[in-house]
Amino acid sequence: MKYQKKKSRLIYIITLERIKINNEIINSFYNQNEIEKDYLKNIIKIDMKWSKLIRQLYESRLNVNLTEVNKELEKEQNNSVDDEKLKRQLIITEQNKLLNKFSATHLEKSKKKYLIKFL
Repeated sequence: MKYQKKKSRLIYIITLERIKINNEIINSFYNQNEIEKDYLKNIIKIDMKWSKLIRQLYESRLNVNLTEVNKELEKEQNNSVDDEKLKRQLIITEQNKLLNKFSATHLEKSKKKYLIKFL
């Protein structure tokens, strides 16, 4: 459990750094908009858990079209020296596209199954 808290905290910090927001800015935003202090942290935790669930449920269905990857690789080959790294990035990108589709589909199925109405 402590590991998960540390991991969540680290991802929270990295996310804020990536979008160039420091604690002072985020705290000011929370105060101005009367938002709970842990709101963003909770959103990130929920997103991480959702992504983990979707990956666990649909990982066996992540069949990437290698023909498409190779076509993209050929396009980029003139610009890149490290083909293996580029190929891995392209495969990960394709897997993420599939996971996003599975995520949207799973959410829609869950809404229908449990009659949950989201705003």
